[in-house]
Amino acid sequence: MALSGMRRERLEEPHGPHIRRCLVSRPEDGRQNGLLVVLHGAGATAAWMFQEVALEDWAAHHGWVLAFPEATRAHMDKPPHVLENTPCWEDGSTRRMPRPAAGADDLQWLGDWINRCAGMDGKPVLLAGFSNGASMALRLAASNQAPLTGVLAIGGYPRAEMPATLPLVPTVFLHGRLDPLVPPQGGWVKTPWQTEGYAIPSMDEAVGTWSRAMGASRSVTSQEPGLELTRFKDGNGKEWVRWYMLEKLGHHWPGGKGQWESQSMGPRLDDGPVKVTDILDGFCRWSG
Repeated sequence: MALSGMRRERLEEPHGPHIRRCLVSRPEDGRQNGLLVVLHGAGATAAWMFQEVALEDWAAHHGWVLAFPEATRAHMDKPPHVLENTPCWEDGSTRRMPRPAAGADDLQWLGDWINRCAGMDGKPVLLAGFSNGASMALRLAASNQAPLTGVLAIGGYPRAEMPATLPLVPTVFLHGRLDPLVPPQGGWVKTPWQTEGYAIPSMDEAVGTWSRAMGASRSVTSQEPGLELTRFKDGNGKEWVRWYMLEKLGHHWPGGKGQWESQSMGPRLDDGPVKVTDILDGFCRWSG
């Protein structure tokens, strides 16, 4: 039983050749004011991500349902391991490692799952992801397979080939200026899973391409201590994309518990200029 007035449960269901799992936390009082789905990054699990982001108090306060789906791993008959048997989403990347299980079909499973869980009288459905989970969230939003109110992509960018025109889903990107795995300037990067490295685009290019595919080509950037915020608007002045750049953040969920300490991830930011819950509050008002 959660201390924050939330009730936790583990859900399992067959999908293709695999059993898929999801950790769900619901307000004990029965409220369903919205659904927040959070996708973990490569190497993590649903339970790990649940602990890392610590969103139950926020969800209990707002009466939202939390859901943490879990990715597959190469050897589903063996326990997950951050390096040796890495859970990973089918985000459309061409990188060699890590790779999900054969036949995972994450796009179909996540789309079906959210469609089943989103029948809450038109309440908002927000999809958030970190790193590989952020790329998967963006791929799902681009596919238009789920009724999303908005997308929050932290430490990630679209890795799959995107259509020329995207569904109009308000999108928030958040990157760390000191992120060594997804450096804002792009270039050649190495990861714990693929040490020979591979090339990635600049985040300015990635976010700009996503915004233009929504028809949002006008951008305005503002500066605050430790934070840069760029807003992308369409020709009518409607805002569709926000891009937060945190100056002192590496490859971490800002304000997270920091359960994975590694030089390869860059610095954490425990008390930065903006919290994820602040972004969620503002995002829900903006996208609604």
